[in-house]
Amino acid sequence: MTFQLSVRRNSNLIQAFQVAFRPGMSILDALREISASDAPDLAYRWECGGQRICGVCTIKVNGQPALSCGVLVQPDTDYLLEPLDGFPIEHDLIVDLHERLDALNVHQPYLIDGGKPIETRAEAEASKHLRTCIECWACVSVCPVSLNTDNAHALSMVKLARFALDPRDGADRTALAHDAGLDVYSATCPSCRKCETVCPKDIDIFIDAIQVLEHAST
Repeated sequence: MTFQLSVRRNSNLIQAFQVAFRPGMSILDALREISASDAPDLAYRWECGGQRICGVCTIKVNGQPALSCGVLVQPDTDYLLEPLDGFPIEHDLIVDLHERLDALNVHQPYLIDGGKPIETRAEAEASKHLRTCIECWACVSVCPVSLNTDNAHALSMVKLARFALDPRDGADRTALAHDAGLDVYSATCPSCRKCETVCPKDIDIFIDAIQVLEHAST
Protein backbone atom coordinates (compact mmCIF):
# COMPACT_ATOMS: atom_id res chain seq x y z
CA MET A 1 0.00 0.00 0.00
CA THR A 2 1.13 3.52 -0.71
CA PHE A 3 -0.01 7.09 -0.21
CA GLN A 4 0.83 10.33 -2.01
CA LEU A 5 2.73 13.09 -0.26
CA SER A 6 2.88 16.39 -2.15
CA VAL A 7 5.19 19.13 -0.91
CA ARG A 8 5.00 22.79 -1.81
CA ARG A 9 8.60 23.67 -2.49
CA ASN A 10 10.38 26.85 -3.48
CA SER A 11 8.78 29.01 -6.18
CA ASN A 12 5.44 27.37 -5.33
CA LEU A 13 6.42 24.18 -7.13
CA ILE A 14 4.44 21.21 -5.82
CA GLN A 15 6.39 17.97 -5.94
CA ALA A 16 4.55 14.68 -5.44
CA PHE A 17 6.02 11.51 -3.94
CA GLN A 18 4.61 8.02 -3.62
CA VAL A 19 5.47 6.61 -0.21
CA ALA A 20 5.11 3.04 1.01
CA PHE A 21 2.66 2.92 3.90
CA ARG A 22 3.41 1.24 7.20
CA PRO A 23 1.19 1.25 10.31
CA GLY A 24 2.06 3.95 12.83
CA MET A 25 3.87 6.07 10.24
CA SER A 26 3.72 9.83 10.74
CA ILE A 27 4.05 12.64 8.24
CA LEU A 28 7.48 13.34 9.71
CA ASP A 29 8.49 9.70 9.18
CA ALA A 30 7.44 10.04 5.55
CA LEU A 31 9.44 13.26 5.12
CA ARG A 32 12.51 11.57 6.53
CA GLU A 33 12.12 8.66 4.11
CA ILE A 34 11.71 11.02 1.16
CA SER A 35 14.73 13.12 2.13
CA ALA A 36 16.81 9.97 2.54
CA SER A 37 16.05 8.80 -1.01
CA ASP A 38 14.04 10.77 -3.54
CA ALA A 39 14.69 14.35 -2.38
CA PRO A 40 17.86 14.74 -0.34
CA ASP A 41 17.61 18.54 -0.71
CA LEU A 42 14.12 18.73 0.85
CA ALA A 43 14.19 21.25 3.70
CA TYR A 44 12.04 20.80 6.83
CA ARG A 45 12.50 21.06 10.59
CA TRP A 46 12.32 18.39 13.26
CA GLU A 47 13.94 17.82 16.62
CA CYS A 48 12.26 15.55 19.18
CA GLY A 49 11.53 12.89 16.55
CA GLY A 50 7.92 12.12 17.38
CA GLN A 51 7.35 12.95 21.04
CA ARG A 52 5.17 16.03 20.32
CA ILE A 53 7.10 18.05 22.88
CA CYS A 54 9.25 20.51 20.92
CA GLY A 55 6.92 22.17 18.39
CA VAL A 56 9.68 22.45 15.82
CA CYS A 57 8.10 20.33 13.07
CA THR A 58 4.90 22.35 12.63
CA ILE A 59 3.78 22.70 9.01
CA LYS A 60 0.46 22.84 7.16
CA VAL A 61 -1.00 19.41 6.44
CA ASN A 62 -3.91 19.55 4.00
CA GLY A 63 -4.39 23.20 4.82
CA GLN A 64 -4.24 22.99 8.62
CA PRO A 65 -1.25 23.65 10.91
CA ALA A 66 -0.10 20.48 12.65
CA LEU A 67 2.93 18.83 14.19
CA SER A 68 4.19 16.63 11.39
CA CYS A 69 5.32 14.08 13.97
CA GLY A 70 1.79 13.89 15.37
CA VAL A 71 -0.15 13.25 12.16
CA LEU A 72 -0.43 9.54 11.39
CA VAL A 73 -0.79 8.76 7.70
CA GLN A 74 -3.47 6.56 6.18
CA PRO A 75 -3.06 4.35 3.11
CA ASP A 76 -4.54 5.47 -0.20
CA THR A 77 -4.76 9.06 1.07
CA ASP A 78 -3.26 12.20 -0.44
CA TYR A 79 -1.44 14.76 1.69
CA LEU A 80 -0.36 18.27 0.76
CA LEU A 81 2.41 19.74 2.91
CA GLU A 82 3.05 23.49 2.97
CA PRO A 83 4.95 25.98 5.12
CA LEU A 84 3.04 27.84 7.82
CA ASP A 85 1.11 30.96 6.88
CA GLY A 86 2.17 34.29 8.35
CA PHE A 87 5.92 33.75 8.14
CA PRO A 88 8.53 34.47 5.45
CA ILE A 89 9.50 31.22 3.73
CA GLU A 90 13.15 30.36 4.15
CA HIS A 91 13.30 27.18 2.07
CA ASP A 92 10.67 24.55 1.23
CA LEU A 93 8.82 23.83 4.50
CA ILE A 94 11.10 25.96 6.68
CA VAL A 95 9.85 29.39 7.69
CA ASP A 96 11.87 32.28 9.14
CA LEU A 97 10.97 32.75 12.81
CA HIS A 98 13.31 35.64 13.58
CA GLU A 99 10.79 38.49 13.28
CA ARG A 100 8.19 36.64 15.33
CA LEU A 101 10.74 35.71 18.01
CA ASP A 102 11.88 39.31 18.25
CA ALA A 103 8.24 40.36 18.70
CA LEU A 104 7.82 37.75 21.44
CA ASN A 105 10.91 38.91 23.31
CA VAL A 106 9.51 42.46 23.50
CA HIS A 107 6.98 41.10 25.99
CA GLN A 108 9.64 39.53 28.24
CA PRO A 109 8.50 35.87 28.18
CA TYR A 110 10.34 34.99 31.38
CA LEU A 111 10.05 35.65 35.10
CA ILE A 112 10.75 39.23 36.16
CA ASP A 113 12.04 39.92 39.68
CA GLY A 114 9.71 41.56 42.16
CA GLY A 115 7.02 38.96 42.74
CA LYS A 116 6.45 36.76 45.77
CA PRO A 117 7.04 33.07 46.45
CA ILE A 118 4.39 30.53 45.52
CA GLU A 119 2.59 29.66 48.74
CA THR A 120 -0.29 27.39 47.77
CA ARG A 121 -0.96 24.53 45.41
CA ALA A 122 -3.61 26.63 43.68
CA GLU A 123 -1.01 29.31 42.92
CA ALA A 124 1.40 26.66 41.64
CA GLU A 125 -1.21 25.16 39.32
CA ALA A 126 -2.82 28.37 38.07
CA SER A 127 -0.52 28.65 35.06
CA LYS A 128 -0.07 24.89 34.56
CA HIS A 129 -2.11 24.60 31.37
CA LEU A 130 -0.41 27.58 29.74
CA ARG A 131 2.97 26.11 30.66
CA THR A 132 2.21 23.19 28.36
CA CYS A 133 2.65 25.51 25.36
CA ILE A 134 5.46 24.17 23.16
CA GLU A 135 5.75 27.31 21.02
CA CYS A 136 4.82 25.52 17.80
CA TRP A 137 3.45 28.74 16.23
CA ALA A 138 0.28 27.02 14.98
CA CYS A 139 -1.91 29.58 16.74
CA VAL A 140 -0.04 32.49 15.18
CA SER A 141 -0.43 31.04 11.69
CA VAL A 142 -4.25 30.97 11.88
CA CYS A 143 -4.97 34.01 14.06
CA PRO A 144 -6.32 36.96 12.03
CA VAL A 145 -4.90 39.39 14.60
CA SER A 146 -1.48 37.74 14.52
CA LEU A 147 -1.34 37.61 10.72
CA ASN A 148 -1.17 41.40 10.80
CA THR A 149 2.44 41.71 11.91
CA ASP A 150 1.77 45.18 13.35
CA ASN A 151 -0.06 43.43 16.20
CA ALA A 152 1.37 41.45 19.07
CA HIS A 153 0.92 37.81 18.13
CA ALA A 154 -1.10 35.14 19.88
CA LEU A 155 1.90 33.39 21.40
CA SER A 156 2.84 36.65 23.13
CA MET A 157 -0.62 36.74 24.69
CA VAL A 158 -0.19 33.18 25.94
CA LYS A 159 3.10 34.11 27.60
CA LEU A 160 1.69 37.30 29.13
CA ALA A 161 -1.19 35.33 30.66
CA ARG A 162 1.13 32.56 31.82
CA PHE A 163 3.20 35.02 33.85
CA ALA A 164 0.18 37.04 34.99
CA LEU A 165 -0.90 33.84 36.77
CA ASP A 166 2.51 33.30 38.41
CA PRO A 167 2.88 35.19 41.72
CA ARG A 168 6.67 35.04 41.41
CA ASP A 169 6.54 37.43 38.46
CA GLY A 170 6.99 41.10 39.30
CA ALA A 171 5.96 42.66 35.98
CA ASP A 172 2.57 44.25 35.33
CA ARG A 173 1.51 41.74 32.69
CA THR A 174 -1.96 43.21 32.26
CA ALA A 175 -0.51 46.63 31.45
CA LEU A 176 1.85 44.99 28.97
CA ALA A 177 -1.10 43.12 27.45
CA HIS A 178 -3.12 46.30 27.02
CA ASP A 179 -0.13 47.97 25.37
CA ALA A 180 0.17 44.91 23.13
CA GLY A 181 -3.42 45.18 21.86
CA LEU A 182 -5.47 43.14 24.31
CA ASP A 183 -8.58 45.06 23.21
CA VAL A 184 -8.10 43.86 19.61
CA TYR A 185 -8.03 40.26 20.78
CA SER A 186 -11.03 40.82 23.07
CA ALA A 187 -13.01 42.07 20.08
CA THR A 188 -11.83 39.42 17.59
CA CYS A 189 -11.48 36.16 19.53
CA PRO A 190 -15.15 35.43 20.40
CA SER A 191 -16.13 35.10 16.73
CA CYS A 192 -12.93 33.37 15.59
CA ARG A 193 -11.52 30.69 17.91
CA LYS A 194 -9.40 29.17 15.11
CA CYS A 195 -6.50 28.67 17.52
CA GLU A 196 -8.59 26.29 19.61
CA THR A 197 -8.73 23.75 16.77
CA VAL A 198 -5.01 23.73 15.93
CA CYS A 199 -3.23 23.87 19.29
CA PRO A 200 -1.64 20.46 20.01
CA LYS A 201 -1.95 21.18 23.73
CA ASP A 202 -5.60 22.26 23.58
CA ILE A 203 -4.94 25.81 24.73
CA ASP A 204 -7.91 28.03 23.93
CA ILE A 205 -6.27 31.44 23.75
CA PHE A 206 -9.54 33.33 24.22
CA ILE A 207 -10.48 31.51 27.43
CA ASP A 208 -7.06 30.57 28.76
CA ALA A 209 -5.17 33.77 27.95
CA ILE A 210 -7.29 36.72 26.77
CA GLN A 211 -9.99 36.33 29.42
CA VAL A 212 -7.34 35.76 32.09
CA LEU A 213 -5.70 39.04 31.17
CA GLU A 214 -9.06 40.84 31.01
CA HIS A 215 -10.06 39.61 34.46
CA ALA A 216 -6.66 40.40 35.94
CA SER A 217 -7.06 44.04 34.93
CA THR A 218 -10.46 44.50 36.63
